[in-house]
Amino acid sequence: MGSPTHQQPRFLRIALPLTLIISIALFFYWPDVHGAWRLYEPTREGEGGGGELVTSADDSLLTGNPGDATMDRLQPHLSYLTAGKGAGLTNQVWSAINLLYLSYLTNRVAILPPFFANQQILSTTRISGLPVSGMFNLSRLQLEVPLLRGVLDWEDVHPGSEAEWVTDSKDWPEIGGWGGLQKNVKFGFAKLKPIWTPYPGTTRSTTDPRYLNWVGFVPYLTPNSAFYQSFIARLLKSTPDALPPNDHLVCIDEVLAGSEMTGGDPYSEFVQGLGGWKYIGTHMHFRDELVEQGRVVLRKVFGVGEEEEVPPFIAVHIRHGDFFKEHCPKDAGDRICYTVSQYAYGVARLQDEMVAAGVPSTTNVLVLTDELDDTFFEEVKRRGWKTSRDGQGVDDSVLRNRLGGWYPTILDKVLMSLGSHFVGTDRSTMSVLSSRRVQDWNNGLAHMTGPTGPSLSLEGETLSWS
Repeated sequence: MGSPTHQQPRFLRIALPLTLIISIALFFYWPDVHGAWRLYEPTREGEGGGGELVTSADDSLLTGNPGDATMDRLQPHLSYLTAGKGAGLTNQVWSAINLLYLSYLTNRVAILPPFFANQQILSTTRISGLPVSGMFNLSRLQLEVPLLRGVLDWEDVHPGSEAEWVTDSKDWPEIGGWGGLQKNVKFGFAKLKPIWTPYPGTTRSTTDPRYLNWVGFVPYLTPNSAFYQSFIARLLKSTPDALPPNDHLVCIDEVLAGSEMTGGDPYSEFVQGLGGWKYIGTHMHFRDELVEQGRVVLRKVFGVGEEEEVPPFIAVHIRHGDFFKEHCPKDAGDRICYTVSQYAYGVARLQDEMVAAGVPSTTNVLVLTDELDDTFFEEVKRRGWKTSRDGQGVDDSVLRNRLGGWYPTILDKVLMSLGSHFVGTDRSTMSVLSSRRVQDWNNGLAHMTGPTGPSLSLEGETLSWS
């Protein structure tokens, strides 16, 4: 008697072909870990003459004329994305990186809001916003990341929009947007009044409502996606008079606290050089004239001639200010948190790592800080370290006139990025971005200093406390 013919269970006969079909579809249409739902890719033209990225020989990212309504300035065949920003300048830079990363993942043209003049800047002469292109070389960014669909400042859409950050008008048209966490976020730069729809539940990275998960959010932002269409259908069925998030121009209240990892910490993701930093941030270089001005200042700081190279140095960022209140132990006084001696320990540890790694060591140290107390600077000086005060007196009139109150804080960021190695303040976003720049751009080593921990006295004695 022959062996009985083996027959697969019915669910397998159905499931296996279906799995194959889905796998093939995902292969062609689903993004890779750093790709996107891209329907087409921009071509690179004129690489020898400016390297401007355009979608075709006769195409542009905008239409109409300055002064036209916002939606009339957008090309009907392109999709756009923008978001609000807040907090200090470094956090706004972080938000710009995330906005660009989302546009990269969704094949949308990014329209970047200007940097908002927060309290630090408002105390100076310039109170209007600053276009992102006033600080970063966006042309270089697009050349290094050619899959970016396009990058615009809102200044390109509405000239003068950087002055309207905190302005609202009842006459501006309403537009549906994603968010609602920041009830008072302003969209004056866009001349629009967003009506917020809460994020879908699948976009949450953690139980903290501020944290967004890009993997969960991107399907809703992809132009004409089934996720978006299904969500809108359910929204209008439950709330017929709702104004759904616009699909032509996606508006998000804020994108600072987003990450790729479910349950991930956006801070940790950037510390590790992942996500938005890996694909966007590392390519956001400062404008050439800012870098050159930084070198001029550093030559003055370290006493070298105009034609000489800036010597290797360790950049140290010491964050004080609100960090005393937010991160120091409650029973600790200000002066045993984030002390110069603790950063000295970090510098010594970094120098040991240089020797171990076979990297030429250096004793040149430049301290950048928000501290204003003279006794602090006296202690820094006793260690033989330099500060930005040692660079005063160079001609910076052109940049000061152009940047106004933005100049000092931008210069600090540039100076940190030029360090051969870096010691920063743990949990400071400025330190994180500076650390990544030094590691990525200069192949440097980095160390972060917490509020309490080992310290190194001037005599070389190592101290510790709990």
